[in-house]
Amino acid sequence: MRKLFLFMVMLIQLSAAGIAWQPFYDEALKQAQAEHKKVLVFMSQPGCGTCEYMKENVFSDGEVKAYITAHFIPLQLNVHHDDVPEHLRERVTPVFHFLDASGKDIHPKLIGGKTAPFFLKLLNEVNGK
Repeated sequence: MRKLFLFMVMLIQLSAAGIAWQPFYDEALKQAQAEHKKVLVFMSQPGCGTCEYMKENVFSDGEVKAYITAHFIPLQLNVHHDDVPEHLRERVTPVFHFLDASGKDIHPKLIGGKTAPFFLKLLNEVNGK
């Protein structure tokens, strides 16, 4: 019985752990069109400490996570991969782009890490709320 309890706790923690980031640009746009949502693009790279800060402190925040899930298709791309569209290419990370379902920019990009309250306020602004 104890093993079952521990297993259930582990499953709950995993499901609450974070945002389900889409890894493919084209798939994210298709999903955004189907779900009538905007796309939040998180440009990152291995070894980026600020990217890790955003994952651990901002994207794990309950309000931020819920808002992104409800209003955006989250897309995380590695700046070093060849399949990154030209208009999203960056040299620094993290950088956040806000796109409509056709892939057009709908808000100026955000460079660098921010706090959860700041990021939530920005998401509301991008979403027109």
